[in-house]
Amino acid sequence: VLDTRTNLMWAAKDNETNINWKEAKSYCENYRGGGYTDWRMPTQDELAGLYESSKSYRSACGHDVHLTELIRLTCEAPWSSETSGSDATFFDFLDGLQPWTRQSYDSPYRALPVRSGK
Repeated sequence: VLDTRTNLMWAAKDNETNINWKEAKSYCENYRGGGYTDWRMPTQDELAGLYESSKSYRSACGHDVHLTELIRLTCEAPWSSETSGSDATFFDFLDGLQPWTRQSYDSPYRALPVRSGK
């Protein structure tokens, strides 16, 4: 899914299961959607750019997420690339918050690959 405002290309769906930060980073880096090999984990700001409070749909885990339906999240919280010690950030598409948590936690976190659309 190409975001023409930011020129970022997003995977059309997340990894569909609970995943910790290290596994999410690996998933994003090894993702091969569209035949591209330069996928990566998004930053907080990139994820925040997808948040749209006026749009929502129900994710598979039962929460309303606020972003375009072109990108399907199975739960509300994709990991982002920022870390500090054993903590990492995620973006919560339920309420737009950007909290920190332990990298080892896996629920309800997901991986959502992104790349430059060039």
